[in-house]
Amino acid sequence: MKRILSFVLCIAVMCSVCGVSADSSSAANMEKVLVSVKSKVDVPDSFNEFDSNVNVSGDKTNYMFFWSDKDRSRTLEVVCDDFGRISNYYYYGNNYSKKRISSVTKQQILDFCDDFLHKTLPEAYSDDGTDVLEADLSTYSANGNLRYNLSYTRLKNGIEVMGNSVSISVYESEDKLYVSNMSAYIDYETEFAEEEYGDFDPVNVYKEKYPAELIYRNDYTLYKGEGTDKRTKLVYRIKDNQVGYIRATDGTVAEPDAEENYRFAVENSMMADTAAGGASMEKNMLTEAELTELAQVEKLMSVDEIKNILKKLPYVDFDTKLETAGVSLNKNDDNEYMYRVNFNNSKDTTAVQYKYVNAVVNAHNGKVIYINSNMGYDASERKELTETQKNLAEKKIDEFLRYAAGDALDDVQIEATECSYDNVHRRYVRMVNGVRYIDNGIAVSFDGAKGRLRNYSLNMTKAKFDNPDDAISANMAYKVILDYAPIMAMYIKCDGEFVKCFTLSKSYAEVDAIKGEIINPEGERSEYKYTDLDGHWAQEAVEKLSEMQIGISGDVFEPDKAMTQQELLRLFAGAMMNKYYLDLSEDDLYRTMIDDHIITEGEKSPQSTVAREDAFVYMIRMAGLDKVAKLEDIYKVSYADGNQITQGKTGYAAILSGMKIINGSGGTIRPLEHITRAEAATMIYKYLLTY
Repeated sequence: MKRILSFVLCIAVMCSVCGVSADSSSAANMEKVLVSVKSKVDVPDSFNEFDSNVNVSGDKTNYMFFWSDKDRSRTLEVVCDDFGRISNYYYYGNNYSKKRISSVTKQQILDFCDDFLHKTLPEAYSDDGTDVLEADLSTYSANGNLRYNLSYTRLKNGIEVMGNSVSISVYESEDKLYVSNMSAYIDYETEFAEEEYGDFDPVNVYKEKYPAELIYRNDYTLYKGEGTDKRTKLVYRIKDNQVGYIRATDGTVAEPDAEENYRFAVENSMMADTAAGGASMEKNMLTEAELTELAQVEKLMSVDEIKNILKKLPYVDFDTKLETAGVSLNKNDDNEYMYRVNFNNSKDTTAVQYKYVNAVVNAHNGKVIYINSNMGYDASERKELTETQKNLAEKKIDEFLRYAAGDALDDVQIEATECSYDNVHRRYVRMVNGVRYIDNGIAVSFDGAKGRLRNYSLNMTKAKFDNPDDAISANMAYKVILDYAPIMAMYIKCDGEFVKCFTLSKSYAEVDAIKGEIINPEGERSEYKYTDLDGHWAQEAVEKLSEMQIGISGDVFEPDKAMTQQELLRLFAGAMMNKYYLDLSEDDLYRTMIDDHIITEGEKSPQSTVAREDAFVYMIRMAGLDKVAKLEDIYKVSYADGNQITQGKTGYAAILSGMKIINGSGGTIRPLEHITRAEAATMIYKYLLTY
């Protein structure tokens, strides 16, 4: 009790600093909050150090409580409201495990999380079972070092409540589970409207309110920035990527209260960094000697010519004090040379404000790609533009674009013009075959008060485009979307209360317009449950890997089947490097394997079976021991058929034998036989058990 009273006095002093009243009633409430929290969380006996904080915003008060052991090597932090309802929980302790294979099952992890949440968030569960938290198994992930992540969704009367969810992270240490962090957003205050479903077809009404549109966009999944064959996708999606809502009572469009609108995706339009070259322009930076040489190449314009082009741009303010601060010549992803020119007034000792103009210009034709200008401004002078100023700014933007963008204007259409204080912003999108290419276009920001350009970017990449005539119909695309994300009921917050609506069951759905397939589908990562392992000698290894979400797709494992090279590399890389390798396309898998020196281009043979000795080589390379394995005349293997190992591969077999990952069968290692799925899984299992 003395400790609690000391805490209350401490908080009272803090509250006086924060301007919060610290009268006896508030002190009593803080004591109740702490007692409530300690009834919901287990504070280790060794956590004798205690600290706290309080945050007041409007009529809401949040408390933060901190416990730790004496040397603060282990800590516990809890955040809650003034009712003692916990929103955040963080525990740092012995939360690192050298093990890679779990001693608990997925079901045990789920049960552990359920028990923790029932104790920590009892307010989220109603006595009659109408209000519950349900695990979203599609979010379950088993990461390295025995860490697990999972999300829970709030259900009211079996219907999801938008924006109300809990995320929880668990780790395993010394065969025991711990929660490392938990974050909860549960709206306890908002009432639920009593409503009945209307008499209408929600699918047809939803399609009417939120039609599909056809667009081009960059294929970020596959594109690796190689050469001029930049990949694009012809895509169907819900218009403007807006997964919306219709009221379940009458089918009218429902607009969520602003803070609740979490599921709306934001369109990725033109990016100035891309137009300016971004990171890709830095990777090919040339030396000063190379720059000088290239500037003299006949097909490239000189630096002086580029400067003259820039200084003739209308409404770009080159102050007389601006000097050239740097020039670089780089290649972009389209294999074109670009000048990056920087001007600033850093050498002007009398300057009151730092001013600069940064530009990117095509070195082949002088086309201006990017401008960023800052001539300094006084925030106190910023005012809304008059209509006359807006109209004049629009005319000046037109004049600037005719000079800077030229014929590129023929390939774009205006998307939006917006005003913000003294700035006028205009955005264009590129049109290809009559379809919007949302990642390409032009963007301009203009200071209407000063009459000068602030920012400009032109992004018109070279790419190959699918013909829209080859695309499936919008109706067919919508069917694919609805098959993938069927219409579902959801409570959303409108005008301060939760109302029942219909929406798509997933927040993101795009269809490859040529293939008619969902792009990057969400969903539960397979546990790789197999029906053909009972009694097999590799059953334990395969099933343990499956629980760690490592495996081969399909309902059967076919343990005695010879592995193809693609299957083996995917399994090894998914277990030893990163699980995202399990989902890569064949092209991307091999591109990565070759870039990382796991295989060579000459060794590539995706559908060929793999000799056991080659599997040894791949595993050692992924383990980073390739150089050691290549050392000659220092390795011996004791297997009866060791002399069959191909010259140069003995070291790989010897190292794996020493690591107890391979042990042969009947005194033989069978280096030239094809490796089976069971053998490969067992190698991985043994590797993860130890390393």
